[in-house]
Amino acid sequence: MDTKEIQIGKTEIKVPDYYQKVDSMPEDPENSVPLMVKTDNAMCFAIAFPIAENEAMPFGAPKEVIDGIHKAMDDLQGLIEVESGEANGNAYIYSIVKSLREDQPGVQYTLTFEKQCNEETIHVQGYFDEVGTTGLRDTLVYGTFEPNVDFEQRMIDWRHDPYDSSYTRGNLMNHSEDRVYDDHFPGHPLSMCRELVKALCL
Repeated sequence: MDTKEIQIGKTEIKVPDYYQKVDSMPEDPENSVPLMVKTDNAMCFAIAFPIAENEAMPFGAPKEVIDGIHKAMDDLQGLIEVESGEANGNAYIYSIVKSLREDQPGVQYTLTFEKQCNEETIHVQGYFDEVGTTGLRDTLVYGTFEPNVDFEQRMIDWRHDPYDSSYTRGNLMNHSEDRVYDDHFPGHPLSMCRELVKALCL
């Protein structure tokens, strides 16, 4: 993956080089940089800006973030992943939540990413929408999923919360959304969301 550097406040972050800067809106946060890219299957928008340290998610405490997301999600949403770690001495944490759109077909993946960078904390909010032919990744992967299992059990196994098997409310993560399939669907919004995360962690 080729990347480029973007100046956010006092900090340079890396993003995939196919993102383009777009014009800010009056309501955007101070010192923010909006970025956008579109493929045949995804419309991706992200905005990066510095925040106060006390506004950040708890670095190193992903369980706390997971529990908060579980409490806040509605019936159209599902948790995809929450991870925290360290890259080049900088702590980071992020979440990806999917939402079934009511106004049009397909889903939206929402990324919330934060990273401690020297003197400041960088926040990136991203929205990754399915466009064009939606549901293709789900359909193709489902066609190869547990072919020898009966339909009822197959449907049970297809969807799950990645962190709590007792959590069954909402539009749960499905098997096709596992990161192992990202390379097979590089233009899919979830694949592009995760690729942005990889660049931000550099």
